[in-house]
This record gives sequence, C-alpha cells and structure tokens, in this order.
Amino acid sequence: MPLRLRQLRGRLTMLEVACARCDRHGRLRLDKLIAEHGPEMPLPELGVLRAGDCPRAGTSSISLPAGVLGG
Repeated sequence: MPLRLRQLRGRLTMLEVACARCDRHGRLRLDKLIAEHGPEMPLPELGVLRAGDCPRAGTSSISLPAGVLGG
C-alpha cells in the first residue's frame, strides 16, 4: 500500500521533492498539498502529477523518464 499525504501529517510541514533525471527540485507545503489533492493522495500519484510539465515526463524511453523523489 503506497504512502499517503495524511500519513505525513504531524511528521513534517514541508515535503522536499526532486527529479531523479534533471535539476528540478523544490519544497512543497504539506498543508497546501493536502488542501489541493486531499489527504488520501498516494505519494507515487502525487509525483506523477507534479512531474507533469517536465519535458521528460512524457518520454517513452525507460532510460530518461521523469522521476520525482521525496525527502
């Protein structure tokens, strides 16, 4: 079962994210993510949504896909 946003509540206030394939990175407020996507949003699905405008997100190559990592 994937980790969901609600499970991070009380553990952290910011979620640090980075693309595994390029230099994109940033910090996102957990309360805003929950308000925008709901507490049941799985982190893998959130990663796909957040990588949506990455030029590598739509690539068919398995060696160059966008990959959002949380920390």
